[in-house]
Amino acid sequence: GRMIFKATDNLTMDLRASYSEIETGAALFYPTTVSPVWPNTTVPNVLIEDFEAIANREINDVYLKIDWETENGTLTSVTGQDELFETLNQSFDWLQISLIEGLLTTDTETFTQELRWVSPGEDRMRYIVGGFYQETQRIRGVEPRLNFLCVAPPFDCSPENKFLGPVNVSFVEQNFEVMAFFGQVEYDFSENLTGLFSLRYDEDDRSVTRITLGFDDTATFSLWQPKFSLSYDWNDDLMTYASAARGFRSGGFNDTAAFGFLYDQEEVWTYELGFKSSY
Repeated sequence: GRMIFKATDNLTMDLRASYSEIETGAALFYPTTVSPVWPNTTVPNVLIEDFEAIANREINDVYLKIDWETENGTLTSVTGQDELFETLNQSFDWLQISLIEGLLTTDTETFTQELRWVSPGEDRMRYIVGGFYQETQRIRGVEPRLNFLCVAPPFDCSPENKFLGPVNVSFVEQNFEVMAFFGQVEYDFSENLTGLFSLRYDEDDRSVTRITLGFDDTATFSLWQPKFSLSYDWNDDLMTYASAARGFRSGGFNDTAAFGFLYDQEEVWTYELGFKSSY
């Protein structure tokens, strides 16, 4: 649902909320075998299941956007809260008998807050300044469940008869705290030539706790990200431009040690030349 409230001529509030619940089939977590031909690769085993995997997803979110317009610019606040809960129930023995099933869960909660100031769009020099904050908690659980009727009298492993109980539960909790500050200046050197410079700083503090293993770790990823561009309007139908920008994607922690627990941030410089036209 959505509700827009215009408190005054200059102050507008936009509230949005949604809820969804989905139950469907699922892609499986499934073991592989090292290839005898290519030792550094794996090949899937033959998939056998005693029941169809089921996935459930529940999502709810609320966002509030507030705009305050003045002669000197517009102040905008965007506040959001997201919650996501997912479950996956699947076979863990990959056999036609009912021996071990697995319940995988993911519980994620995210809070975001952005505040930005935008100057009037008709000025020769236009600018944007602002800040962004995000806090996320994600807990992932793996719960193998043993069919006790299969391993104890009457030793009945048929999928129709089950008495399931957890044998080992593991959880991984990750927390993210992201802060960013950004600014952008756009200037018309002439009626045809426009230059742009922007700068953004991101800092992402991450922590992980493997509750079952009693292991925890922390890491911080950050980067300054500038952008430069020039554009020239040759006429109403043709514009050419050139730009250079630095990009960033935060690092983090894998849930398992198969590829190493910690992976580093990614940084890239991109360069672009192009044109836009209409006919």
